[in-house]
Amino acid sequence: MIKPIETIYKGYRFRSRTEARWAVLFDACDIKWEYESEGYELSDGTYYLPDFYLPETRCFVEVKGLMSDDDLRKIEQFQKDTNWNMAICYSDMTFQASDNWGSNIFSITDKESSLFGKCSCCEIGRAHV
Repeated sequence: MIKPIETIYKGYRFRSRTEARWAVLFDACDIKWEYESEGYELSDGTYYLPDFYLPETRCFVEVKGLMSDDDLRKIEQFQKDTNWNMAICYSDMTFQASDNWGSNIFSITDKESSLFGKCSCCEIGRAHV
C-alpha cells in the first residue's frame, strides 16, 4: 500500500497531497472551504470525518486516491443519516457518484474543459475553463 505524503498548505496539515491539491483548486475557484471541521457518529456506531466542508454550497467533500469498500460504506451511511450534499473527489480531479444518493450529488469533472462542475441540488456552478 502506498503511504500518502502529508502536505502543509495555508497552515493546515493535510493528510495527503491530493487533499492539499483540492484545497488549492477551491482557492483558485474562490470557493470557501473548511478542512476536517467536524466529525460525526453514524447511526451504525462508526465515526466519520469528512475532509472538507464548503459552506457556501453546504456540501461535504471526501478526497480519495483509492476508494475502499469501507470508505464508500461510511460515505453512503453519512449521506443517508444526514441528507447533506456529498462529493467524492479523486486524485485525477474526477468525480464518481453512487446512483442511490439521489439528487444530493456534486458533480466534478475534468472532461470537456470543465475543471469544476455544478451541484445538481443547488445548481451552483464554478470555474469552467
